[in-house]
Amino acid sequence: MTVTETDYALKLSRTSLPPGTCTFVSADHGKITHALSIDGPGVADAGTKNIASGGQDTLTVTLEKGTYDVYCPVDGHEQLGMDQHVKVG
Repeated sequence: MTVTETDYALKLSRTSLPPGTCTFVSADHGKITHALSIDGPGVADAGTKNIASGGQDTLTVTLEKGTYDVYCPVDGHEQLGMDQHVKVG
């Protein structure tokens, strides 16, 4: 799953996934630092390190059936629109 982060939006390559292990590749295409966090069934606050502009990081999690919140945990970014949902099942 590819996640493109810009100032202030997240674009996911998919919005639904099958259960199992998934690697999220997050690329910061914005001008400021971002990061990626995932919360949902069986996953609590899993996240990448801070990603500088032009950089990327990966996050591998095991997904169960349900809905996951995918967001930027940098202060205030989630509230500015860097928040998406992925359905698993």
